[in-house]
Amino acid sequence: MRPSLAAIADDDAVALFELALWARDQELNKPFRALLREVIAAAPTHGLANELLGRVKVDGVWMGPEDVAAYIAANEAEKRAQGLLFHEGHWRPEAEVM
Repeated sequence: MRPSLAAIADDDAVALFELALWARDQELNKPFRALLREVIAAAPTHGLANELLGRVKVDGVWMGPEDVAAYIAANEAEKRAQGLLFHEGHWRPEAEVM
């Protein structure tokens, strides 16, 4: 049975995510990705939806790969002056990373 998007409230992240998984199982890639974006619109911190879209959590904020590079570049000089290196999604003390 095909679930109906019309029957799901815009803020029902759980139902939207279930529909996204159904779309993935049916190999409907465009609707799958679109539904994942709707999940994130309803629940920005939905970890699995973010991960399935290739997003990563950096310093507590979910961002796309292009945003990560810009974030690191924008903060690198200041953080290095503080003795920090970007490692595994967080700024960490250089001694801890080495």
